[in-house]
Amino acid sequence: MSKGKSNSFLPGYFAVLGLGALGLGYLAWSASSSADEAQASYQSTKDSLDSMQRGTIFPNADNEAKKKKLVDALADKVKTLFDGVSKFQSPINSAETGESFQKKLVATETAIKEAAKGRKITLAETFSIGFDKYADSFASAQAAPKLAAELDAVAFLLNTAMASGVNSLDSFKREELAIEAAAPAADGSTKPGTPAAPVANSNSQPARNGKGPVVEESKVLERQPMHLTVTGSNIAITQLLSSLANVKLGDSGAHFFTIRMLRVENSMKDGPDKTVTVTMEEKEDPETKTTVKRDAKYILGDEKVTLFLDLDLVRFLDPASETAAAKTPAATPQ
Repeated sequence: MSKGKSNSFLPGYFAVLGLGALGLGYLAWSASSSADEAQASYQSTKDSLDSMQRGTIFPNADNEAKKKKLVDALADKVKTLFDGVSKFQSPINSAETGESFQKKLVATETAIKEAAKGRKITLAETFSIGFDKYADSFASAQAAPKLAAELDAVAFLLNTAMASGVNSLDSFKREELAIEAAAPAADGSTKPGTPAAPVANSNSQPARNGKGPVVEESKVLERQPMHLTVTGSNIAITQLLSSLANVKLGDSGAHFFTIRMLRVENSMKDGPDKTVTVTMEEKEDPETKTTVKRDAKYILGDEKVTLFLDLDLVRFLDPASETAAAKTPAATPQ
């Protein structure tokens, strides 16, 4: 008898190896078949989705009702969002006139000067709140409501700066609204004619498909550029920036500002004078009201800082007004 016949291990080993190879082959075939089915299912679903996106809604009652339900739900969400953000801006009062706006302007300027005097804050000789052209002339009936709302925001900004503890308001400037630059009517009246064309907004973000903005920013919000310069301590400047970045609904007349650019200039351009001799002094601690001895001088933290701010007042547009304007046909020229 041969050794192969007498050794039962080798035939068993090869038998198990053959069964394992058959099993692996079946698993590979099964996985390949499942992958083909999954690929076919994915392609079928994708083709169906592409077809539905390119197609139009079949005009039957059920589809129209579903579409209206979806549109109404979206409109409700948009209105809820606007109701929330509108709390950060003054409403547009359509009853505002050029005369009433001028009275409001005078009262606001007086209030700011009185507040600065009470807080011992210096106002630059040429300081103004940005509405000088309306000191001796009326705003147009169309511009007055928007100007009055912007005036509220300017007052909030300047009062926030003073409340932060700055030492001086150095300058303030606002850029005119588009409605202020409107062309005069053909008859020469003071009523504005066609408003200036809106400037293309560079902040519009392109859609992911590369076909341009999903929604034009000008249909959602309006930016009103302003420029403010103040001088104060490090703490006051930090407090001002923090206040603008963390406006709360509880704040009186809260408005939404975004900072486009800021520049800080330190009044102490040179280092401390090393020739100055510091002597021992007794001074009252402002917190504990006790007398303490001091033989050191502050090097950092006691200097004055000038802050140059370029910022935008952001006004969120009422979607209901935008929808109504879109549905209103353009007036026929006379």
